[in-house]
Amino acid sequence: MLKKALFLLPLVILFLHKGYILYKTEHWMNDDAFISFRYAENLAKGNGLVYNKGEKVEGYTNFLWVILLAPFMKLGFDPILISLILSLIFSLGTIIIFTKLSFLISFNPKSIFNLLAPIFLVLDGIYIGWGICGLEIDLYTFLAILSIWLLLKNSPYLPIALSLLSMTRPDGFIFTGCIFLYKMLKEKSLNLKFILIFSLIYFPYFLWRYSYYGFLFPNSFYAKVGSGFNQYRMGYLYFKEFLLIHGGIFLLPIFLILIKKREILCLLGIFTTYSLYIIYVGGDYWPGGRYFVPIIPLLYLLFKESLLCIYNWSSSLRYLKIAIFLMLGALSIIIARYAILNSFSGPFYKLITEHRMDKDGRIIGEYLRQKTKPNETLATNTAGTIAYYSKLKVIDMLGINDLHIAHKKRKKRLEGWCTGHEKYDGAYVFSRKPEYIILGYSSITGPMLPSDVVICDIEEFITNYEPIVVPIRLSNAPCFIYYKRLPISSKDSLLEKEIQKEIKIDYQPIENIKAMEMIWDCGGRLFKRGGLFFNKRRIDWAILEWEKAIALNVLNPSNLVQAHYWLGVSYLRKGRKEEARLQFKKVLEKEPNNKDALSILENMNIQKMR
Repeated sequence: MLKKALFLLPLVILFLHKGYILYKTEHWMNDDAFISFRYAENLAKGNGLVYNKGEKVEGYTNFLWVILLAPFMKLGFDPILISLILSLIFSLGTIIIFTKLSFLISFNPKSIFNLLAPIFLVLDGIYIGWGICGLEIDLYTFLAILSIWLLLKNSPYLPIALSLLSMTRPDGFIFTGCIFLYKMLKEKSLNLKFILIFSLIYFPYFLWRYSYYGFLFPNSFYAKVGSGFNQYRMGYLYFKEFLLIHGGIFLLPIFLILIKKREILCLLGIFTTYSLYIIYVGGDYWPGGRYFVPIIPLLYLLFKESLLCIYNWSSSLRYLKIAIFLMLGALSIIIARYAILNSFSGPFYKLITEHRMDKDGRIIGEYLRQKTKPNETLATNTAGTIAYYSKLKVIDMLGINDLHIAHKKRKKRLEGWCTGHEKYDGAYVFSRKPEYIILGYSSITGPMLPSDVVICDIEEFITNYEPIVVPIRLSNAPCFIYYKRLPISSKDSLLEKEIQKEIKIDYQPIENIKAMEMIWDCGGRLFKRGGLFFNKRRIDWAILEWEKAIALNVLNPSNLVQAHYWLGVSYLRKGRKEEARLQFKKVLEKEPNNKDALSILENMNIQKMR
């Protein structure tokens, strides 16, 4: 009875741990998940497997996951809820199969200590946290573990599992290749039946996607993956961080069993090959080792086997057996602590508890959906939530869902800067004339990425795009900002410009330095536009821009003084002397020794006396 209860222990911990993370994070979702939701939604609506209607771009890398979501979305279910339920089901399946695998591959198949591996896994905060983020991670991990278990069971269903694995993510081919190589070396022959079953399932899908999208790899591969030392360095640092947060040095005993069992060599081969692949592609932008989640079970399996190997070896050492047992127990507690620590502290914990791109993106997306027309276009870096909830046609400025940007050559100076964020093309974005542009990301809508910096320096953006400040509080900012393309007629009618002079931003300048910089950048944008119009002698337009910048309270102190000064000069040009006088006095209130303002006021007073 006790033994059966122990077998249920990993499942109980799984549900408790997932429940804790769901509660603690208010069910955090990764923004990338909403890219998959958008593809699934378009498929459910009959628009095809596309991001934008009529544009065939493979901006997802999880075909099977998208296909699973689409029918539920067709029936009107919330994809967030469906993704959570499916992930719970697949994580449950993973633990059941993984427990069986742990006993199957063991040096001592009857030992209750084989439960250590699944217990380590369900304690792992990285595995649990990434499993509820809306992505295919739990499905992919389940199929990977299932494939290994079927391999060791010599099951005829193995090629089916591998074909589904490879259809879930393209890098599933790493598992497939390693397993096929192992089978070929073990059987010393080419298993034609295995190849035939795999091919009959996988290659019709591959031929369809190639004919549909026109490329061998998903678009995200071209957007993110390049080559060069800096990329490999980023991948190495990503791998190093993953090992450190899993107790790296304590996991080294796995090398003690390299020559003991060929099944263990197979697992180690998969783990090593997959790790090298992740290093090659440069890792991931997010902390926590998301790409490593499918092979975390292998890490714990190898560690558990090494402990059993050492313990079995110590059985012949009568006086040292107890000491070694205690040492291995302490080592297990240390690894368990490293595993669960990610659910309470560290960069990944900070990500899942503080990062609110999904909720902020939803607020912005739903706001835009109310304020825009369905046929209008938005350019943004937040290609997930904002795109999904706004329902607009979207230009993905990072290129994940855009063929042109994805296939551009990355700038040398940006290689290894931030994985997946190195490519951009501001001129191309403006050539498509988007009605709206959002800089940065959903939580801080200001220039942060290389693509933003390039766009901000283009005169067309400064002149023809109006900053719209929306005073709705987000997680890290008191407002969000988007830029609206203005229809400019030959008469330059001021009525065509959207005026927001009544809006005031309620914020504390020190609450978030990035948010403050975002707001000041918006003010600087209005200030620059006023200067451009003034230089072109379009004084009415210049006055309007400076008035808005001042009224919005979004200028930094230096620009605020300059705005009052040039507004005064503009009023003088238009003959509005009293209004000009008021602006120069405001300059002196902030800078009492401002020589230009003092000089102009002195001349105005002299003229008035005459």
